[in-house]
Amino acid sequence: MKLISLLYVVILFFPFTLFAQTNKYLENLNEKNIKCIEIKEGILELTYSDNTVTCKNINSYNKTSENIVPVTSIDLTTIDTAFYSSLYKFYKKVPISQGPFYFVFFDDFNINGKIELYGLNRIASWIYPVIILETDSLLNHSLLHSFDDTTNGVHGIYDIDNDGRKELFLRTWGNNLLVYNKDSSLLPINCDFIFSNYNFTQIEDLKFGDFDKNGIKDILFCLLPNTMKMVIAEYDSSINNFSEVYNFFYDDFIATGFAVGDFDDDSLTEFVMGSINGEVYVNENKGIHSYKHTWSGSVPTHNAYLFFETNDIDKNGKKEFWVGGDAFYNGVPKTVFTCFENNGDDDYTAVHQIDFIGVFSFNAGNCFAKDFDKDGVEELFICIDQNVIILKFTGYEGSHDYEIYYLKRNENPHGAYYGATSYDINKDEKEEIFISQEEVINNNVKIYTDVYKEKTPVYVEDTEEIFSAQPFFFPNPFNSTINIQFPSAFKNCTIKLFNVIGQQIDTILTGVDITSGEIISWQPGGLSSGIYFLKVFTGDNLFIHKLIYLK
Repeated sequence: MKLISLLYVVILFFPFTLFAQTNKYLENLNEKNIKCIEIKEGILELTYSDNTVTCKNINSYNKTSENIVPVTSIDLTTIDTAFYSSLYKFYKKVPISQGPFYFVFFDDFNINGKIELYGLNRIASWIYPVIILETDSLLNHSLLHSFDDTTNGVHGIYDIDNDGRKELFLRTWGNNLLVYNKDSSLLPINCDFIFSNYNFTQIEDLKFGDFDKNGIKDILFCLLPNTMKMVIAEYDSSINNFSEVYNFFYDDFIATGFAVGDFDDDSLTEFVMGSINGEVYVNENKGIHSYKHTWSGSVPTHNAYLFFETNDIDKNGKKEFWVGGDAFYNGVPKTVFTCFENNGDDDYTAVHQIDFIGVFSFNAGNCFAKDFDKDGVEELFICIDQNVIILKFTGYEGSHDYEIYYLKRNENPHGAYYGATSYDINKDEKEEIFISQEEVINNNVKIYTDVYKEKTPVYVEDTEEIFSAQPFFFPNPFNSTINIQFPSAFKNCTIKLFNVIGQQIDTILTGVDITSGEIISWQPGGLSSGIYFLKVFTGDNLFIHKLIYLK
């Protein structure tokens, strides 16, 4: 092994175009105090400040894809986030976070109606103990408990022993798994047992469930780094700890997981994991304490470490699992998600692909599906690199398509997203977004979570009470002017035009006071035919008008 000289060693292995792209990412690792070792050609081992270790393949991806599927392509380098700023607004900064690829957890252990947040608080260099914050509906917070400084991460919250009370799962610097239950204060601060069967390896991607349906709870996890092993362990009440019941050794250098569910509709649970070189493995439960490797495939990318499930999002009768990864393609960074459906028992095929152009992640990476807009269809929630993205399904039965529902990009040049999640903190049936992150300025490190609350934009097909513009407009060689009339006065008005993927096409007005009855004229120029959105920003208000341009 050797420490990478970021400016000299890497260039020996990559063509110039790829080096130009990867170099800025590698320099950013130094700025974020991430230790980087090259363990194989183009394979980096990364150690983060919370002692998490992972590996990334930064070699150029040059394989030919075996499966040709429809692709939704989203170029995150060209999208103006102002198009989506109307959906959520910054609400509060909370002094709690998690390490890379993780996010804060929520519960109400003491059953007082106030939600607790579980995560990390940095108190000194390389010391990040787990803390418990209690919040009210306005996210005013108070510290309830700080664990000792051997703890450095929250893995999950789950009732593992079937006693009707949840346990808190923490990680230590020694990579042991600590399991806490309630004490007399009703908080999970009593250490119940320590799971330490795998010294010098870290337990990652912890999942919970009764996977073999024998009434006893299990945990599923990967051992990293370089162990090449996934493990299922079952809670054993006779020893008050876990006992391993299954492990699977994969062929690739490093793999993580998981998507979990019955994806081939045979009433048996499958576990999906992916590898650094884009291999995908499926293991399936076959009975009590019985598991088997049933399928292998691949995705057209490296670092296939991102997973989530959707519950038949295209309504064709088949549940889906998604595998995401990232790579450089002729020097261009790209994050690729592939959607799989079953093609019969223990057989799966790719049905759709989503490409995020311009993104390769070293810090952030988590995803899940949830119905944010309460229309009965899940949205895809994805945190990668410096972006939090919510995608909306716009396809039809048996056919996938997606568009951006919300996009938040980190504008802090000294910051890095770690992970994100959502939770209805004030029980108003609207999901708040929680983005865990780090800020490094002159080696001074701060970790915190930014909270964004949903705000309801005014979206109307007929906006005549606010302003009026032709819903259909046509180029006219004599008069191609679009007139926008305001029946009421507005202060500090900005008008912008966007296309359907959120790219800003034109700015019509910026910060202008509008008088009652005023007409604003605009020449559309060389637009192509299509659907556009006219957005009028006035203070905290946003009004959206849909336009169809026909040539």
